Amino acid sequence: MLQNIRDNSQGIIAKIIVGFIVITFALFGIESIVALGGGDDAPVTVNGEEISEAEIMRLVQIQKQRLLQQFGGQLDENLFNDGFIRQSVMEDLIEQKVAVTQAEALGAYASQQVIDKEILNNPSFQEEGKFSAERFKMMLRQNGLTPMGFRALMANGQVSGQVESAASLSDIATPQEVERANKLQSEVRSYEYVAFDAKALEADVEVSEEDINTYYEANTSRYQTEETVSVDYVVLNKAGIEADEEIDAETLQAAYQDYVDAESVKEERKASHILIEITDERNEEAAESLAQQLSEKAKQGEDFAALAKEHSDDIGSKNVGGDLGFNSKGGFVEEFDDALFAMNKGDVSGAVKTEFGFHVIKLEDVRKPEVASFEDKKS
Repeated sequence: MLQNIRDNSQGIIAKIIVGFIVITFALFGIESIVALGGGDDAPVTVNGEEISEAEIMRLVQIQKQRLLQQFGGQLDENLFNDGFIRQSVMEDLIEQKVAVTQAEALGAYASQQVIDKEILNNPSFQEEGKFSAERFKMMLRQNGLTPMGFRALMANGQVSGQVESAASLSDIATPQEVERANKLQSEVRSYEYVAFDAKALEADVEVSEEDINTYYEANTSRYQTEETVSVDYVVLNKAGIEADEEIDAETLQAAYQDYVDAESVKEERKASHILIEITDERNEEAAESLAQQLSEKAKQGEDFAALAKEHSDDIGSKNVGGDLGFNSKGGFVEEFDDALFAMNKGDVSGAVKTEFGFHVIKLEDVRKPEVASFEDKKS
């Protein structure tokens, strides 16, 4: 179903994203427009890894928006209701997590160097034959991705692809299969045929009125008109029904509080970051030490963008001073998210460890949604 949604997409990046759209938006989407509700209990656990309600609901909303775009804003709720989309989302999330977990258990490994090379050589990210950080960032945003999220997507693709390739390339043919294939390939058949000219045959055929009537009587079912029905119906007046309803002040206040709570999770924060990766040449201790040094320099007044351009290992953002733009909560991995949304505007974090390495984060700006007053929402 996901590939049908994106069958009009063009370009290499779109084809990559379609195959892994579920993991991408569930774990790293940045344009979430659905409230992050639900409790702490994850509805699904795969091999010890939880799939949270927030991940599922966010992806349901994103896929629903994509369906609306594909069908021009007209969506048949009987076919594409939230329950149907949710079931599809959960099945795809489970399949993706099983594939990645199994691949990692078999020793598959994603090479960061290979990922960097693929990104730099991807024509979709190039302008005039050269890699463009601006184009890279723009195309990822159009597909709801951050640079870190896209790298994780490619890493998952690598480890899953290694297992698939290992299985397909290790296939062997039995002697019986080889013999059967050779026989089919060398098989020869002989045949004879006669061609009839239908128009020439029709010239000698005469059909009388009696023949026509006889055929018609024997095939009256073929000439029936379309079925019609007679329907009785009742029109219900919404205004008349509403006039008989009484809603107390407590119910109104509760509904307004639900609205306020839903709006509050739409807060967006503009962040910049410096990523220090853990590599063969730089162990975890050295990476953390360098990140902490850069954090201290930024806190002492050195230009954060200049530090990012010089030191960051995130090729998608380093050339723009580490700028990640505005993102709502859930747009990044958990450790990054927690640090970002605990900061005040202008703050610079210490070394924040994630699966990608150590980050130094600066909160550039906060954008909160406007909340209408109770009187404006009362009706």
